[in-house]
Amino acid sequence: MLAIACHGAAPSAQGEDSSSTGPIDRPAPDFLEPAGGELHLEVDRTLDVDLDVFATPGVTRLLLDGRSLGTLAPSGPAGELADGRLRLYLRGGLVPSHHTLQLTTPDVVSKEDSEVVDVFVDPVQIPTLQWALGETIGAADALVVGGSGERGALALIDRAVAPVQATVLPAAGTGWDPARARTVALPELTAAAPDAVAIEGGAAQLTIAWLRGDPATALWLARMAWDEPTQPAAALALQLSSQWLGPYEWAELSTPLLLGDEVFAQALAPRDVETPRPGDRVIVRERLGPAGPAGDPSRLPLPTLDHDALAAVLDPLADAVGRDVFALRRDNHTLALFDRDRERELVDARASHAASDDPVWAEIQPPILQLVGALGSRTAFGLGRDGRSVQALTIDDSGATPVGAAVVPLPDDAPASGAPALALVDGAAVLLVPRGAAEIVVVTTTAGVGVAEPLAGAHCDAVAVPRSDAGNAQAAVAVACLRERTVTMATLSRP
Repeated sequence: MLAIACHGAAPSAQGEDSSSTGPIDRPAPDFLEPAGGELHLEVDRTLDVDLDVFATPGVTRLLLDGRSLGTLAPSGPAGELADGRLRLYLRGGLVPSHHTLQLTTPDVVSKEDSEVVDVFVDPVQIPTLQWALGETIGAADALVVGGSGERGALALIDRAVAPVQATVLPAAGTGWDPARARTVALPELTAAAPDAVAIEGGAAQLTIAWLRGDPATALWLARMAWDEPTQPAAALALQLSSQWLGPYEWAELSTPLLLGDEVFAQALAPRDVETPRPGDRVIVRERLGPAGPAGDPSRLPLPTLDHDALAAVLDPLADAVGRDVFALRRDNHTLALFDRDRERELVDARASHAASDDPVWAEIQPPILQLVGALGSRTAFGLGRDGRSVQALTIDDSGATPVGAAVVPLPDDAPASGAPALALVDGAAVLLVPRGAAEIVVVTTTAGVGVAEPLAGAHCDAVAVPRSDAGNAQAAVAVACLRERTVTMATLSRP
């Protein structure tokens, strides 16, 4: 359900007053703008849309492609209604599509509908991006990014020391602050897993979780203040057990994800390792207290199908509306989204009316990176198993526009050297694919057409980008570049 904030009184309906005992016949809603009933937007638009409307606050509903987004009511995440003007929030990251908007006002007499407004989201040519290196911030073997907005953080994982150490930088502006970095020991960190660490920051607190064991059957946790002078105590946050997971012959944890006071992870727990069955791959969760677990772990209630590729989703409105969005790959070929309400800590599957099922996703190596925008827009990227191509989808979750799919070969046949990173640069979704000695490739997609361009002067073994909307309306974002154990800050910008 999507609500729109509203302020001010609605016009009085004929015959509607406090003494009336008959049915109320409310006036018909109407769009007074745009002229001609057509609205054209570009996929990288970050300016809100303002439209003059006639509506009854608290009663009139907004329909997108014939489906209700909810009533025009206070404190909504999609926009606001004030003094007869409807404002729809945009943060870039749109996909080429066609939509309809309509207002409907129900009452006991009849349902009154406005005229339909056609919304056309048009593609744009993304200009060649520019790369500029900045200061060196440390040494590492891997980069981990977590959290969004003010809860964002960057970890430099150093396996050259014993025990393994993570140097964690808090979010600051459109990047991270090296001056406030904390170093945390990660004893018995699972050696083989490239995604064995999860982090999340905050104004005053850092949380870090890591897998232990080989295979990894335990998840450990440390929480501390950014200015705490001593090494924090580690606590066991989650231990695999058949008592809560169900019977299994063998089990392993992977891909932890911190979201507020909860940690999620993938678990492979087959009942029979020689006979794989649907549901062997599940998602587990644990609520966290100030220093460790605050309850019993559990499985996320999902259909009896395999679920993997757990990953946070880039959502420019996440911090404004108090939600986290994460994604799963279901049954090896469907990309499913989930909303987590930060205040209530409830997880709900996000409805999608798009036919995004595709067997090609079985051939994609996680992470599968996704961005959600307004009007049901979603963009998804995944690296092929050979590391030499990118699968890209533009998805309209309202179902009004067919899915656009493209396989984008990387130039020069140079494979990826690490996981790609997804950025929102001045409203445009771009994927960065590191390739070591070869230049980074920037991948963009529009309506099923993918473009891959080398980024001049950019050579990284691994990259990391903040998950924040702070730079979505600006022409530059921060990038952490790892090259031969040296981590350097860089800037990615549109000219």
